[in-house]
Amino acid sequence: MLPTAVTLSKASRLPLTSKQANKNFYKGTRTGNVLLRKRIALVTRTTGAQLYDAQGHERTWNKRVGGRLDESRMVSFVVPPGLADTKLKPYVFTGKESESGVPRPERGYPGGPRMSGPRALDGTYYSSLIDAISVRRARQREAESDMRVVRERVRQKAIRGSSSSAAADSESSSSAAEESTDGDKKSVLGRFFSR
Repeated sequence: MLPTAVTLSKASRLPLTSKQANKNFYKGTRTGNVLLRKRIALVTRTTGAQLYDAQGHERTWNKRVGGRLDESRMVSFVVPPGLADTKLKPYVFTGKESESGVPRPERGYPGGPRMSGPRALDGTYYSSLIDAISVRRARQREAESDMRVVRERVRQKAIRGSSSSAAADSESSSSAAEESTDGDKKSVLGRFFSR
């Protein structure tokens, strides 16, 4: 016996279909069983006598007859007497109050606080907000570009200053290097001749 594969372990949670269960399983499609049937008695072949089951009921089988509907199988709703004369309506009837209707609810937040005056929440307010945000963003962009220019100028000055000081440093370092090499040579020669 093999264990259930990991990929198929969740398959048992799916709803059954009529192809997966045994031969007695009938799922249906939630439709009414309203077709007209003809009841035919089961009889013996030799004598033609009626057959009975273990409980003593006649054994029969049903045959569907064409596309005709059986009215006794169809669902019918019986309206209680006097219901047509009442003011009750199904669900919530949004209509005139004279017809016992309920007024249609307002859109948004009915009964909530409303802003009034020049700063009310309407289209002009939102357009002024958008304008203010776009102006603020433009100012930020200008400030960022100004900062870039200032940084670039500072960097250029630093490069110019470092190049002039680097030239002076290179002259002093070259003279110092010459002196140090001369000193090294003398020390080496002094050691050699002192032996």
